[in-house]
Order: sequence, then C-alpha cells, then structure tokens
Amino acid sequence: METEVFVFTASRPEARRHRELTIERPVPLAEIEPFAARVAAGLAEDGLDEVRCWGSIPGDGNRSTWARMRAGHWGLLYGGDGEFPWLLRLGRKAQAKRLARSLWGDDASGRTWELMFFFDAAYRVDLGIEEVREAFGYEGDGWTPRGLHYPAEAHQAAMLEKFGSFERFGATAATAPPSNADAASPSPEEQIMGGPLNDPPAKPPRSPRRLQPPDPDRTGRGLMAHEATVQKLRAYIGPGIEKGTRGINHDGAWKRGAAFCISEVKSVTAKNEVGQLQKGLGQVLHNCFKARAGGAKKVKAYLIAEREPTNSQLWKELASEHGVVFTWPERFAADIPMKAARRRRS
Repeated sequence: METEVFVFTASRPEARRHRELTIERPVPLAEIEPFAARVAAGLAEDGLDEVRCWGSIPGDGNRSTWARMRAGHWGLLYGGDGEFPWLLRLGRKAQAKRLARSLWGDDASGRTWELMFFFDAAYRVDLGIEEVREAFGYEGDGWTPRGLHYPAEAHQAAMLEKFGSFERFGATAATAPPSNADAASPSPEEQIMGGPLNDPPAKPPRSPRRLQPPDPDRTGRGLMAHEATVQKLRAYIGPGIEKGTRGINHDGAWKRGAAFCISEVKSVTAKNEVGQLQKGLGQVLHNCFKARAGGAKKVKAYLIAEREPTNSQLWKELASEHGVVFTWPERFAADIPMKAARRRRS
C-alpha cells in the first residue's frame, strides 16, 4: 500500500506527560536546534517553525516498526480509556538521543525515547475504540493498542476500502464548528480579535474536538498564491534576499543598512484572510524575537499579503502598533525602501 497507518499509545501516566509536552503543545524549532541541528534544519526546509513529535525507546519491536515508518504515513494516537484524540501525518524521523532526553528525560532504567518521529500535519479527532475496531475490521473487543505498531495489512486495507483514505476516516470524527450564518456581521475589531469583545465567562466552555484544517499556504490554491507572492518579493528585493535563516523559518530576509529585514508572506481569500493575517502577524513577531535572540540588533518586520485585504487600513494600523509593516505586492515600492540595499550591491 502507498499509504499506511501506525498506532502509538500514550495511556500510562509517564506517556501522558510526554503527550502534554510534545503533542498537545507543538515544539518550536528553537528548542530542537541546540540538540539536533540537522533535524531542525530539515523541518525548517519542510516549512515548519514548530512541530509535534513522539519517540520510542529502542527495542526489537519498536525498532522494526520505526524502521518501517515513512513520510506520509499516518499515526493514530491512543490515549487510553478507549479514546483516540489525534490523527497525525509523519513528516520525518530521526534517532536523536540528546533531543529526546532534553524533551522527556530518561526512564527509570536510564533509557530515553530516542527513536523519534515528527509530524507535519496534526488533526484533533474524537474517535472511540469501537469505531476504530470497526474501521480496521477487527471483530469483537479483542484488539486494544499497545506500544508502537502497524495493524496488519488486511486491516489497513479494510479501512481504505471503507473510507478511501485515513484522513477521510479521521474527518468522520470531527465536530463541525457552530454556524454563524444568522449572526450579525462582526465589526473589524471583532474580526481581528477572532470573536465578540465580551468579558470571559466564569467557567470557559470546553473547546470542541474538531478536524484542524491544513495550512492554506502549504496546499492547493493557497500554496500557489503563497509561492507567487514570495517570487514577487524576491524580484523586488533582488539577489540580496534569502529564504530561511539558521534557526528561523521565514519567507524572506535581507539587509538594509544596519537593519535585518524579515518577512512573512500569507495567501488570503475572502473567507480566510482574518485567520491568515492573524497567524502571519504572530509568526513574524515570533521570528523577530528569534532574530534578536540570535544577535540581530536592529530588526525590521514585514507582513505581506498576496493582495490588499478587506479593512487593509485597520491591518496596517494593527501591524504598526507592533512595529510591523503590513503590505502587499502593489505597495512594495511605497512600503519597502530599497535604495540603501541596491547601492550596497552596485
């Protein structure tokens, strides 16, 4: 089969702590780089600035399963109590003892979970063990996940026959977001903040489990628009621009005088522009922090959309409050000064 799914467990107390550290919370590449520089560089090349990850202690069973794992395989996390809360797609794997020890420490025997695997997509799902048994074609209640393993090929084929793909199977467990079709249109301020500006409830409701959508900048139309905008930026800046700097996953950086200029590019549509620009602003601010931590004394930040969005003036003001220039290709000449950089290259 071209695509396969493996199962890994986090049901014991120790494993549940690990899950909180590196599955529920994505690990920033800045925490990985000091202990596994090649791993961090590879993940940055994949377009990631943080990653969910897991690991197994070496042993005959774990090692053989780990050797079988390939990018594009799907990992189904069993959290115990009959619940499967995550479906994750494998991006890379590496034996990384120092990194594993920095994340999770050692077990009682002094071993660590060094057979590591890193996920480039993660979907929160709400699956019960009966659903998973039925999907794989297991009969009765005789199958309960233990450790790290691949279900037999016949069971994997049964799931593919029923659902067509493992991702589609995960989507069957997603909780649809509430419909706001009848609600009044939110104000620009509410759009930027992500919801009404009300006081928080005394006891916030539990967030529903739902399938998390993939990043538009990495798939389909969004990927093409993102790359086209990056190329426009590169054409404007010229040969001085670089994509990615050691420890920082950005879309373009260049020098202008004493300033280190850093940018984040986002594809946008009418439906996703608020979420995309929220995310982009957070990314570029995070990258500025990492640049300063790496020794850059003067940092200039740019958030770049593929086109002018709705309420562009509001976004420009919001970005400016955080020391970021918000722009799009038609405004490069007005918003991104280049005279100093071009004189330096002449």
